Amino acid sequence: MPAGSSNANPGTAPSTRSGKPRGVRRIAHVGAVVAMAAALAPVLAGSLPAHGTAGAPLAAPAIEAPKDAGDPLVIDDITPESVDSKSTVRVTGRITNTTDKAVKDITVRMRYSAAPLAGRAQVRAHAAGDRNTPPATGPDTTVAGPIEPGESAEYELKADAKDLGFDTYGVYPMTIEADRPSGKALGSQDSFLPYKGGGKADPVKVSWVWPLMDQPQRADDDTFLGNELDEEVGPEGRLGRLLSIGGQTGHLSLQTPEPSPPDETPASPASPSPSESPQKSADASDDDGDPTAKSSVEPPEEDRVPVTWAVDPALLEDIERISDSGYRAVADSGAESTAPATKKYAASSNARMWLRQAKGIIGDEPLIATPYADPDLAALLREGLEDDAEASIELGRQAVEETLGRTADPTVAWPSGGVMNDATHEFLHDNGAERYLLSDAAMPPERWLGHTPTAQAPIPESDESAASSAVVADSGLTSILGQSSWGPGEAALAKQRFAAETMMITAERPGEERTIVLAPPRDWDPSPELADELLKATESLPWIEPVALDDIKGAGKGGDQRRSLTYPEKTARSELGGGYLDQVKDVRGDIRLFNSVLTDHSDPFRRSVLRMESAAWRGDTPKAEQVRTIVADAVSGAKGKVRIMPGEPYQLLGESGKLPIVVANDLTEHPVRVRLSIRSENAARLEVGDLGTAEMDIAPTRKTTVYVPIESHVNGRTVLHAQVQNQEGEPLNVHEVTTPVTTSGTGTTALYITYAAAGVLLIALLPRVLRKWRRLRFKGGPRASVVPPGTPPTGSLDDDAADSGHGDAAAAAPAAEPGSAHGTADGPDPAGNGSASPADPPPAAPDDTAVQQNGSGSAEAADESDGDGEGPEPTARG
Repeated sequence: MPAGSSNANPGTAPSTRSGKPRGVRRIAHVGAVVAMAAALAPVLAGSLPAHGTAGAPLAAPAIEAPKDAGDPLVIDDITPESVDSKSTVRVTGRITNTTDKAVKDITVRMRYSAAPLAGRAQVRAHAAGDRNTPPATGPDTTVAGPIEPGESAEYELKADAKDLGFDTYGVYPMTIEADRPSGKALGSQDSFLPYKGGGKADPVKVSWVWPLMDQPQRADDDTFLGNELDEEVGPEGRLGRLLSIGGQTGHLSLQTPEPSPPDETPASPASPSPSESPQKSADASDDDGDPTAKSSVEPPEEDRVPVTWAVDPALLEDIERISDSGYRAVADSGAESTAPATKKYAASSNARMWLRQAKGIIGDEPLIATPYADPDLAALLREGLEDDAEASIELGRQAVEETLGRTADPTVAWPSGGVMNDATHEFLHDNGAERYLLSDAAMPPERWLGHTPTAQAPIPESDESAASSAVVADSGLTSILGQSSWGPGEAALAKQRFAAETMMITAERPGEERTIVLAPPRDWDPSPELADELLKATESLPWIEPVALDDIKGAGKGGDQRRSLTYPEKTARSELGGGYLDQVKDVRGDIRLFNSVLTDHSDPFRRSVLRMESAAWRGDTPKAEQVRTIVADAVSGAKGKVRIMPGEPYQLLGESGKLPIVVANDLTEHPVRVRLSIRSENAARLEVGDLGTAEMDIAPTRKTTVYVPIESHVNGRTVLHAQVQNQEGEPLNVHEVTTPVTTSGTGTTALYITYAAAGVLLIALLPRVLRKWRRLRFKGGPRASVVPPGTPPTGSLDDDAADSGHGDAAAAAPAAEPGSAHGTADGPDPAGNGSASPADPPPAAPDDTAVQQNGSGSAEAADESDGDGEGPEPTARG
């Protein structure tokens, strides 16, 4: 056996990630790694001994271990990916001290088998560690250390393939193990060495489906379930990486170019800014803000692996929405509250750039799309929601065309989970599907089959005109693509497993033409290293040949090798439940009622309903309930904007009147047509007039006043209840608006009684009034007066003049006091006869005299009369 290299080259461990952290820049292309290694080589060469001092243990320079170091033994790279008799196998990696004490003199060795594995089942077993350790011992090396707790040291193993004894085309198992000096195992990793020498096989055709998909990001149109989407479409986000790597541009940048300062000359078209991709000139930056503009980044045509892009139209609309303007998102996307707090965010520049680049990269490449929001079609058809299923097809096609400026292939359908029952198959076929991208769980290989069947398979139909076919994705490869690749060494192991599986498929039937479809999980999140290396391997591995999905024609031999369409019981149990969909139906009922008052015939919550019905909520009850509640609240709020404005209590003075009711349409975009319904709490007291079936049209943000006739029968307080209804008389909102009405006027019966009483009183008082009038007339005749001859008249002795408002009343003589002989109008009486001087004030009226206003406006003195009105009267004497 060749001696293993004894030097352990120090270096910086590649960035790692636990889970899915955001914002950590990673090396997306192997070329960058090679460049970095080349840059470090001169530095390392001066501090390390010459390579090839076999068996001499060296002190390993300690490097800080990644925070998520995981296993103590890591394989970072295995080269070459396909081995032949002239190859030198090279394995590099790291040893991490995960104990609390320093370790040293660690032996790392390769173990392998000189016999290839017999099939894919053995490949899976070895990868899972379920097989015995390969018996043959290969090269080894010693890491002298010491390695302190938490630190790592690198190792390298090299061996010539001719010394390993491989002589047959196939996949050979390999295990790298590390032992302490005592022989106690420190760790091990299992992998593979695909050997292409010793034979030749016709390559298997491989077709990639590249998903740009995710679960619905919104509940209703205005509420996002979190703000992760802005990061996802960024240069380091999941969707940003998938677009860049899948486009195979090599130079794609999703970063928005920095504008030149006003006092600087913009870069010339021949010298693009470093922040721009080489394909994009400075002049092209003018349309960066327009998400509908075509990208100037055109992926190179040569050496490109053909991919078929797969999109969810709802995700495209979500990205477009955050690119247009500010939006609100649930503040804590991990919260399971059904009424979470939201936060306002500005429009996303990442989303604008992503959409722009997506148009240029996808271009006219093959494109398939799911129905809108990838609904659970099986559950919808089971629960009688065919209308929603139809809407998902229509809205999905519309969304793709509006966001990407092109259509997806309507003849290819990718049902959720890659499986479908007969009802789903029939529905998709009726909507234009001819080929179905399925998992092999939907059409499993026949039990007697000992190899992987080709992807093409016919779907038998009772009606020959409805015949269709399937392209079946290999679930084993889907699982490999979906495994974690962010931890230390995980990408290297996944890449090697991919090479081993595809070689084993080819080796099963070396001379048979077959095709396999690579369909990663819908929410695929590979590390940039793995995604880039897989595409390169598809081009470079000699036993596979990349083809476009459109180029997979016919059914091949799949019809004889696969079972008929199967719907797994596990999938049936995972469908959205009837109880949840009953709640969705309740929300749909409220939406129907809201839509019935809109005169523009729009359906603003149609997309929200489809998001509630997404297959993404299978097995995620808390998130499904959160989405449903947010949508239900939004619908209730929209209905509440068509409302009766509360008024003040109303006072009705009289028998009848008109009560003003103000109806408002607070919707900003939709005109409405409604009716007013109003009822009295006590119709016997207060009756509401007939409003008829008159309808009112109200423009957005406007109000109208309705005057409701009311009639009072009995005084008192009554409450009126009002509601807004649609044209069919259905109330728009459950709650009624109440208006208290108080009636204090006189009713008809009360008026009749009042008039009768007044008539009786008048008849009773009329005789007394006539007697008094005759008496006053008799006493008011001509009166005698004594005036000296030649004295001009200065006033009237009429009592009426006493309080007259005329100017001559001021000189009138006062009425004679009882007992006086007479009254005069001249000056003082020298005889002392009791007459008053004009200059003296008039005497006060006696206490028993009241001043009454007569009908003519003059005042007259009247004494307190007795029961019949008679009494002493002042008289004038002559």
